[in-house]
Amino acid sequence: MNDEHSLRRMAGDYEIIQAIHIGDREIVLGEKPQSESGDKYMCAFCQQNELFAAYSEVMCSDNYAEMVKMFGERVTEQAEKTRVAMNKPKIQGIDDHPLTASDCTVLSYDDDLNNKIVVIKPEVLRREYRRATCQLKLCTGGFGAYPRSRGSACFCIDLYTGKESRYERMDILGTMEPEKLPGWAKHGLLTGYVITDSIHIGKAEFVIGEMSNTPAPFVTWECKDGNNYFWGHYLTTRKAAERDLLERAVQELEYQTRRQAEMEPQDSPWGEIQTRETLCPGAYSVSTAGHGGVMVRRELAEKVFRKEARECGFMEGAWLCYEEDCDGPVALRELMDKKLYQAPVNQYFRPGEYEAVINRSLQTYHPEYWQAREQDLKGKGQPSIQRKKKERER
Repeated sequence: MNDEHSLRRMAGDYEIIQAIHIGDREIVLGEKPQSESGDKYMCAFCQQNELFAAYSEVMCSDNYAEMVKMFGERVTEQAEKTRVAMNKPKIQGIDDHPLTASDCTVLSYDDDLNNKIVVIKPEVLRREYRRATCQLKLCTGGFGAYPRSRGSACFCIDLYTGKESRYERMDILGTMEPEKLPGWAKHGLLTGYVITDSIHIGKAEFVIGEMSNTPAPFVTWECKDGNNYFWGHYLTTRKAAERDLLERAVQELEYQTRRQAEMEPQDSPWGEIQTRETLCPGAYSVSTAGHGGVMVRRELAEKVFRKEARECGFMEGAWLCYEEDCDGPVALRELMDKKLYQAPVNQYFRPGEYEAVINRSLQTYHPEYWQAREQDLKGKGQPSIQRKKKERER
């Protein structure tokens, strides 16, 4: 008898005999068989979690039909409210089809979910919520967010509504990279944050965003072109955000330093390099104990140098090399034409003098290249040196 009673769902003295959960509310119908005080049946809204249930707007009567009618009316009203809410993404033009394993990277036991976009399995959601706008969450923490954790709780923020929620790790289908998110979800990550700090490392920028009244009031992003924010790390304190910003900046600096070292020539065809000047990324002026020249990475030369210019140099491993004095000006002229290198203006060269020296050298030592360049400039409608000279003479 006790076992049978423990299986029943009870609300005080009432046994719940009908219940429908739709949207954010559950409607229940209860019965108290032994009642003799006019409250044998009741209809109420119920909200519950793992610990307790709260009943509101409770109505009681001995008239079963009356309570069933109220139950039906409340179900109809709640269904309509849910239908309107669930139709909002469609009105906004959002493709709200359920996300499947093909739309994400399926979760593994070794995945760290902290600050990751996660996709909730559709089957763990109620039927009305089995859609993309209800599946995409930002995981902000919980024992279940860590790889190989014994815990299971994952605390999340809904990317569509901004509401907090909790799921078990087993409820998560997989993760999704920020760049693969649909537009509405990217907007959900950005909306409301104010950029308060930024650090530039070369062409890379990292920023802190701040928004009050949210479970993750701070975020660090990488930023491209001043308005494209991605790879967000969502944090709960400003100190943690500042630390994360500095760590990301240091990592980027180390990466750029390594890349620069990998791109720089370590040796030259003229001997051990003593000095190295960066003309632009991938192009260097080097000097040795007895000679020197200009070294340009093969891929850069093939991309921006004219065919006639490439023929003036020689290949040494991954580098197209130009000896100083006679051949070096070819590389310098090409880099200046492509706006990759700016002619110096200093105590030795006034504006225009450096280019004039380069041009005279090319006309003397590489007349075929010079003629090809002039023809190329005329074909593109750019004034050649001769035309500029004649215009000045007039």
